[in-house]
Amino acid sequence: MPRRKKVKRNSENVQYFNKELTIELFNSLDMGVHILDKDGITVLYNHKCEEIEGIERTWIVGSDMKVLVRDGVYSESVGLEAIEKRKKVSKAQRVNDRYIFSTAVPIFKGDKIENVVVSVVDMTSMEDLKEKLIEVESINVKIQ
Repeated sequence: MPRRKKVKRNSENVQYFNKELTIELFNSLDMGVHILDKDGITVLYNHKCEEIEGIERTWIVGSDMKVLVRDGVYSESVGLEAIEKRKKVSKAQRVNDRYIFSTAVPIFKGDKIENVVVSVVDMTSMEDLKEKLIEVESINVKIQ
């Protein structure tokens, strides 16, 4: 394997990933990203998450997921479950009449959870297709 030259880290490299750039990078993803702090408070919610879940970023950032679940905004929170279980959690659920698939991954600093990164994918069209397939199959059975 050829040797590769290491890039010397300096303050320019570290400053490259500032808050604004990080938010811009998350917003460019074609997947919903919802980041919680160790207490379950939303600290980042990208544009795709807004589109998928129908919740405005300005409304949800700073919100406690426990309160959002209690108030029925979410049926449950994979992020809170990942904090509780201290491991990756994946689930399908409904949010604002959409079927979503979410995966929450806790980020550790030492043995303590710092954040939880939740990736969100819209499965609504697939669920709609599944329902139509079941309907067509039942019609097909009746015809036979």
